[in-house]
Amino acid sequence: MRTRIRTRKGSAVVEGVVGLLLIVLGVVLGTLLMVNIAGVTYCKEKVGFIANQSANYAATLPPDPARHGLVLDSVKALLTSMGFQSARTIVTITDITIGSRPSVKVTITTPFTTFLSQNFSGVIPPQITVTDSAVAVSNGWYPAYGVVQCPTGAQFLGVMINNNGSLPADPMPAYLVSIAGQWKIR
Repeated sequence: MRTRIRTRKGSAVVEGVVGLLLIVLGVVLGTLLMVNIAGVTYCKEKVGFIANQSANYAATLPPDPARHGLVLDSVKALLTSMGFQSARTIVTITDITIGSRPSVKVTITTPFTTFLSQNFSGVIPPQITVTDSAVAVSNGWYPAYGVVQCPTGAQFLGVMINNNGSLPADPMPAYLVSIAGQWKIR
């Protein structure tokens, strides 16, 4: 009876194919991770820009409840114009003091959906939360309008007057100021 000695000619091909498959899979996953890292970095840079713009905008507004809605609408409009989804964006506005000056801190948190995460959910998270903050020193704002009356009888309001020559339709009080005194007119 004759015994046959098996040769290992076919095993080298199998090992080569498996090795090549591992290399290709590693390169594809590495490229995918780098693309997602670049996308998140881009998103982080844009959210930082929007936070800076929003802090500057919030610093020009008086600290009332309407400020948050105005800043949130501005943030969502900027995100949408830059191609990001803004539905789950969170904006936090905090009044702080820098030295003795009133300031505003705006924090923006928004999710970034990663590329091809549904196919590689074990390796790449489906979304990454991007957060950035910015601080701006508040500008002075006036708690009331002042209408100045000259001795000749003319009234001056300056930049607070609207196109039809009257005070803006908002709840802020207004005062008439002349040489004789000051009177609340609204």
